[in-house]
Amino acid sequence: MSHASDIEDSASVLENAAGTSDQASVLSLRTWTVPKLTAELVKRGIPFPASACKAELYRILTAESAGHSSEDDSMSTIQTSVTQLHALINNLTTNMADMQNRMQAMESRNTAGTSSLVPPPTVPPPPLASISGTASAVPNISPAHFRPAHIRKETLEGRDVNLASLLIATHDLNENKTIACGDVSVVLKSKDARLNRKLSLSEFIMAFSIFRDVICSAKPERREELDQYLYKITELCHKFGGHSFYQYHKSFSAKAATALSQYNYCVNWAIVDTELYCNHFSGLKPPVCATCHSSSHTTEWCASAN
Repeated sequence: MSHASDIEDSASVLENAAGTSDQASVLSLRTWTVPKLTAELVKRGIPFPASACKAELYRILTAESAGHSSEDDSMSTIQTSVTQLHALINNLTTNMADMQNRMQAMESRNTAGTSSLVPPPTVPPPPLASISGTASAVPNISPAHFRPAHIRKETLEGRDVNLASLLIATHDLNENKTIACGDVSVVLKSKDARLNRKLSLSEFIMAFSIFRDVICSAKPERREELDQYLYKITELCHKFGGHSFYQYHKSFSAKAATALSQYNYCVNWAIVDTELYCNHFSGLKPPVCATCHSSSHTTEWCASAN
């Protein structure tokens, strides 16, 4: 009878093997019979000696149960750790996104506040007059600024400009007269005798300096070229005297204006025009030194005169 009951117990063990093996404690295994222990080992596929006694069967089963329990606990622990790690990463990502949004909002507010606090650029006040009545920073105003607008325009366009007109004050210019005859009006240009005057060297230097400053106000790179031209004209006047230098200038200025208007060619004023030089100075003899007969200097500057 006891053997039949053991077989029934083994059958019940086979039906509820998983629950029994997982829930049985060490104390409950001690109460199992040899057939029950044998059936549990067969069910789990655990090899055991056929001549093993109850104690040995108990030891084999408890060792296997402990191994399964530790593996299950390890897997459970790993799964729990992975779940917690995912939750931590998600929490950190959310916090970083929230922090970035806050930083962007703060930067936008600071930018708006800074732009609203920046004062508009102020125009520096004009220089205050000193005790003597003169301004502390007086701008450099050349005589070229006082020339009439139409003369400045003609000069910058490269037209032939009468240097005498640059020496006549603006308020002294005779205005043109307009005569209206019904639907027809006639403009009578004024004739100023001073425009036909032959300039002396000092007058030429003053007038050409104004002419040069007007051009250099728009093209400063031409200053050296025009300075060389002024030096050559002064040298021609010193060498030949009279007003031949001024006639040469009028011819040269007219030729340069024609080359620019008709051929779009800009003449280099620093180079002496050979043709015009021969036309105006070929029949003239340069003054020579009465002491050494040199044409490079006059008698007053001769070293042999002392």
